Formats: sequence, structure tokens, C-alpha cells
Amino acid sequence: MENDYGLNVLDTCPPATSSLVVISYPEGGQSYRYCADPNRVFPAGEYTYNARTQSLEPVKKPEACTVQVGGVCIVR
Repeated sequence: MENDYGLNVLDTCPPATSSLVVISYPEGGQSYRYCADPNRVFPAGEYTYNARTQSLEPVKKPEACTVQVGGVCIVR
């Protein structure tokens, strides 16, 4: 087990990845994935490594909230 971006990287990805941070590294037209336990910096979800900015970017961009109440996003 290694530590990357403050995340504990798992040796293998379990079948259900909904409670994990799943990071894809697109290199040479192929995508390499690894899984990690979520933390406060990177909550559970899918991320892609951006080599240009050397950072992790969420695959699904957050929806534009019409109203945000107590951290809950309401989209109209």
C-alpha cells in the first residue's frame, strides 16, 4: 500500500467503487486506474489525473446549483 495525494492507495480495486476514490491516468491512449480510500480533500468519486496541471480533476463536474441549503445542492 502506498500513499499518494494524502490518499491510501489500495493494491486492488474492489468490484464496487462507489465508496472509493478512483483515479484514472490516461497515458498513450490507455487509461490506468487505481483506487484509494477517500479523505476530506478527495471525497469518493472518479478523478482523472491532469498531467498539464499535475492535479486530480473530478470526472463529473459539479452541477450548477440554483440554491444551496446546508451543503445540499438544489438544481432547478
